[in-house]
Amino acid sequence: PSQKGLPLQPQLAAGINYLTTHQLQEQVMNNTTAKYLAPENCISLNVPVVNNPVWGNISPGIRSQEVKMQKILKLLASGITAFARSVEKICRKSNRMLWHSSVMFNLRSTVSGRVPSDL
Repeated sequence: PSQKGLPLQPQLAAGINYLTTHQLQEQVMNNTTAKYLAPENCISLNVPVVNNPVWGNISPGIRSQEVKMQKILKLLASGITAFARSVEKICRKSNRMLWHSSVMFNLRSTVSGRVPSDL
């Protein structure tokens, strides 16, 4: 049996449960990734791309896998960026510094739990 944390507000939990069980439409994914570009000072959120000379020597199957992985990483980076922008906005509105320890702990936990450190 796995341990579980405290419940979220019901509307937020319902939204998360929906998003994790239903595939997003391509247009929604494109709009999201266009809206939440990685901040220029967060280089770890840049999605790596294969350079052209190497790309030309990769088999079609590997290319297809690489394109899928880039889409996943781009969506993940957009999600982390959206989360960070939301935290930043909340902190500004509440007149608290962004670096407040509990906010930063939650942000670090979210990022470290989702993005492998070797990417």
